[in-house]
Amino acid sequence: LGRYANSMGRYGTNLFLEPPRREHTEKNILTTPQIKILYDATFTHQEYNPIAYGQRDRAMIALYYGCGLRKSEGVQLNINDIELSKRLVFIRKGKGNKQRYVPIAGKHVEDIGDYIKEGREWILQQSTNPEKQEVAFLLNRYGRRYSQPESRLQFLLKAAELPTTITLHGLRHSIATHLLQSGMDIEDISKFLGHSSLASTQIYTHITGENKSE
Repeated sequence: LGRYANSMGRYGTNLFLEPPRREHTEKNILTTPQIKILYDATFTHQEYNPIAYGQRDRAMIALYYGCGLRKSEGVQLNINDIELSKRLVFIRKGKGNKQRYVPIAGKHVEDIGDYIKEGREWILQQSTNPEKQEVAFLLNRYGRRYSQPESRLQFLLKAAELPTTITLHGLRHSIATHLLQSGMDIEDISKFLGHSSLASTQIYTHITGENKSE
């Protein structure tokens, strides 16, 4: 885990990676400049509390892009699965019921921390949830587990005037592609994504290969 976490820190899975000279533009992958535009869209005016929901949206991007989580992994994430002091996210039930730790790098630590300390607390207190408690990390406006973050991504994509063909899994594809383009070892990317074998990660070598041959 130490070598893996250090590798992740070295390549900095944050929103402001220097873009490669030539970006891949498949319909389900965002370029690094487009990721920045998506991130900026979380600061646009929103109904209810723009600060709290903007913080939640940035935490959502931190999970699905910065940490490369699958949709179900982000939805199932609980507040005590975030080890902010160690800059780690604990995935209790990944694909195939496998567990793993995922490093949180760069500005994503700050975004997740702001959401935990401020936005998430505001959502709970203003919600219709009578207990004002919920173990889920991502919350909907009712203070319950946010089971449909895909719809929120669509809202942000429209606000950012980006292709609405992008999915949460597309954010996962995007970070994997960007990490490989920045020089990270494919073995470390495989661990990062929670792949059971390198074969599942090989698609990203084809993407970067296409870029180099263009």
